[in-house]
Amino acid sequence: MAVKILRVSLLCLTVLWVGFIFANSMDNGVESGKKSSTVTVIVNEVAESVGIDEEIPESTVRNMAHFGEFAVLSLFVCADLALLSFVRSADWRRAAVTLMTSAPICCLAACVDELIQKFSAGRAAQLSDVLTDTLGAICGMAVFILFYIAIRAVKKKAAHNGDLR
Repeated sequence: MAVKILRVSLLCLTVLWVGFIFANSMDNGVESGKKSSTVTVIVNEVAESVGIDEEIPESTVRNMAHFGEFAVLSLFVCADLALLSFVRSADWRRAAVTLMTSAPICCLAACVDELIQKFSAGRAAQLSDVLTDTLGAICGMAVFILFYIAIRAVKKKAAHNGDLR
């Protein structure tokens, strides 16, 4: 029962995250620009507080946001796949291949995201954003797979040593 609740909760979080991404894309150009400017100021204040004196341009902050949003989305999708028992294979390689489906899923979401922007006033769809989003998704997927393999290895070693039941 607890696993079912976890599955549904995580799936809801994934849907909410996609909603967050798409909602940002529905902002018109002026609203999007204001948000980007505000976030850029905050990022530069934080950077300065840790000793980085060079100002980070707004375009870099936007790219980091695209990358980060889709890295998180990929982590959610991988966790969804893992909890939906698609990766319960005894062979970690087969499980990793299944988890790799998160990248094309996230790439599709990135394409839809850019399509939404195309129809938002003052916004444009950019292939470079899709590529940045997809790279973020691939990195998120790689992190998840590495942790997945490491956790399985630790559990296997513990079971071999008699530490787990």
